[in-house]
Amino acid sequence: MGFFDLSMLGGVRNGTGALTPNIDATAAVKNYQLEELVAGAAGINYSPTDPTRWKVYPKRNQAQSNTCVAQTIAKMAGILREQKTGEYVEYSATPTYQQRVNKPGAGMVGTDALDLWRKDGVTLESLVQSQGMVDTQVDAAQVNEYEKQVGAISRLDAYVLLPARDFDLAVSTMLATGKPLMVWHRWNYSEWDIEVPTLKAADGASLEGHHSTTLTPNIGIYQGKQGATTEDSWGNVGVEGMGVRWLTREFYNARNTFAAYPTTFKTYAEMGIDPAKPKYSFTRNLQYGARLDKDVRALQDVLKYENLYPANHDSTGNYLEVTRKCVLAWQVKHGVPTDGLDGALVGAKTRKALNDIYAV
Repeated sequence: MGFFDLSMLGGVRNGTGALTPNIDATAAVKNYQLEELVAGAAGINYSPTDPTRWKVYPKRNQAQSNTCVAQTIAKMAGILREQKTGEYVEYSATPTYQQRVNKPGAGMVGTDALDLWRKDGVTLESLVQSQGMVDTQVDAAQVNEYEKQVGAISRLDAYVLLPARDFDLAVSTMLATGKPLMVWHRWNYSEWDIEVPTLKAADGASLEGHHSTTLTPNIGIYQGKQGATTEDSWGNVGVEGMGVRWLTREFYNARNTFAAYPTTFKTYAEMGIDPAKPKYSFTRNLQYGARLDKDVRALQDVLKYENLYPANHDSTGNYLEVTRKCVLAWQVKHGVPTDGLDGALVGAKTRKALNDIYAV
């Protein structure tokens, strides 16, 4: 989902495995954005929280490797598995890390890892080890065809990017979707490697680490700080050695660089819902990039009705990448010329075809 400047990539040591590449501007917009799929934030109640009551998942230990991004993928895959089946399964970071775009360099790009999860899935830790290893060991591990096939079962439908440095939005997204988040932060080791990461370096100072962890919905106030738990892949670290740190709003809003969550796209047909046919007259052209547009919202409702747009997400009126792909699919389905715009425009021909079916 992007074009990477490989000269910008290169992890150095444990804690520097989250790599931010130069991404071509045209490619960057092809990522799915929260604003297109979620209309409103969930309410947040910050109240004192007790660590003994937190939901915590099995610890991971990347040892001296730079596999934190792939470890985050493995942790999120396990959480999704538990949500779906009631059983948490340990997944492996190795196949994902082995296929990184910057190999043999160390570390990984977030969208690269998420794309690999979407394309290939994640195999089991019991089949391919990824814990307690250095990069060379992870790269040398054998992954056979059967293990790849097992991984394919856990393939991701899609992922959604969030704006960086907005803690309340990240938390409300977790509450609204029930999904864990991949979150990245820059820090100095003295700031991060404690129970409650704390800002110490001055603004603009050079920072040592760039690291990926899994934000989980234990939300509240701990040690007087509003925040949420984030599960690290450094073994017995953080609060009571649980592999968990308390990530405060203050720290997140100052140091967060990347946030994304996994999602499932379901049509009405897949959900077993028979919706009423929408009625709407489209009177003007609609174009990629439109925001909070009532006509785009009606268009998304039509696309949902035809099982093209995900029915388990909001019709927001924001015409971005998901809507573009669905418009293109609608044009192909109904034999409407796309004029080479790949769904980026609902012009006169498409409006006429829509109105022939849906006009009031």
